[in-house]
Amino acid sequence: MIIDAAGKILFDDFIVPDGATHDVLIVPEVKGLYSMRVSDQKIGFSIQFPDWLPFAVVDYFVIPDWQKKVYFYVPQGTKKIAMFCESVVPVKIYDGDGKEIKYKGTKVIVADVPDGQDGRVWALSHHKFYTPSPIMLNIPRIIGFSKDTMLIPAQQIK
Repeated sequence: MIIDAAGKILFDDFIVPDGATHDVLIVPEVKGLYSMRVSDQKIGFSIQFPDWLPFAVVDYFVIPDWQKKVYFYVPQGTKKIAMFCESVVPVKIYDGDGKEIKYKGTKVIVADVPDGQDGRVWALSHHKFYTPSPIMLNIPRIIGFSKDTMLIPAQQIK
């Protein structure tokens, strides 16, 4: 289901879970923020979208095998980040300059935020597991798929 900012449903259809690719083209009448809700009945699904599209997940999602980086925002003034991130291989966390950050923990991960790295977009990669994760514990629960189009909470923009 695709919904515009006013709550108008633009797309609501059942897509047959037959393993085939099904293209869905939505042409909005106006620019703005749209939300998408998917109910997959635990069958599973995959979404592909162009890199230029500012697409983000709010709260959490399942990353079964993610080598590509996903992005998150570390608000100004944050000294440590914490997240629940269950993975069968160690995840990698990168600061706003792309430098890999050391962290403590395996499922609950805690990392120090170096000076000058707060108020920036960070990245995470090498996540592999079939449960909802990562779940941000003390920073906004927004995961983006492009650093350039990352959505940042409005109250964080000065």
